[in-house]
Amino acid sequence: MPDSFFPALWRKSWLETRFRLLLGLLLSVYILYLICAFAPAALLKQEPAMAAPELGRRIWKLFLIAYGTLTLPITSKILAGAGINAQTSMGMSRGFHGSMSYLLSMPVARWQILAVRAGLGAVALVGVGSLTFAAYYALVPRYQIALPPTPAFPVLAAVLLVAMVFYCLAVLLSAIFDEFWAGTIGLLLLGFVLGAGIALPQSVVDLEHFLQNPTMGTTLLYLACCVVFLFATVRLIDSKEY
Repeated sequence: MPDSFFPALWRKSWLETRFRLLLGLLLSVYILYLICAFAPAALLKQEPAMAAPELGRRIWKLFLIAYGTLTLPITSKILAGAGINAQTSMGMSRGFHGSMSYLLSMPVARWQILAVRAGLGAVALVGVGSLTFAAYYALVPRYQIALPPTPAFPVLAAVLLVAMVFYCLAVLLSAIFDEFWAGTIGLLLLGFVLGAGIALPQSVVDLEHFLQNPTMGTTLLYLACCVVFLFATVRLIDSKEY
């Protein structure tokens, strides 16, 4: 990649990602506020004699379910954008913009364009997830909620891995469909996986179980899915006529 073109590509990718990043942060803040501000009262209303450690455990489980299996995977689709296809900073663009033809005419490989866009979105996704976890640990004591009994880093790593699987899937879908349809299909697949996890508890599709009990086998399977999705995306964009 020519040195003169590299900063311009990163800058354009940032301009297309910044509002998506803001939306992802807003979703995270909203879910975190709902869990910390309203969930304790609701749980104590059901069981007034619940001890603080048990309340903290249930709030932590609710956070993992609401954020780790739903909000962050949805955020991953938002940040994945349209991959190598043209996209707007507000998201859900249809067809191609003139800027895409301009990028493809530059002396740069298609996989490099994809790497910059997908890489920036992945960094943003990791940042959003990490900041939300840090905010959880900072906020829950203020609401008289006990901190989770499990170490934070392994759980955060599992949450980010689940989100990255859906992120890489969204990047692959963006190489096949317009962003509108890629997003719709991605959400349908997320719903399918969540439903399959309920029907098949403690299986590889049970995201809630994985977040609470990450195993090496499932971790390697999820990592393999990320690699396969990205490899398939590179092959597709190299063979696609724009």
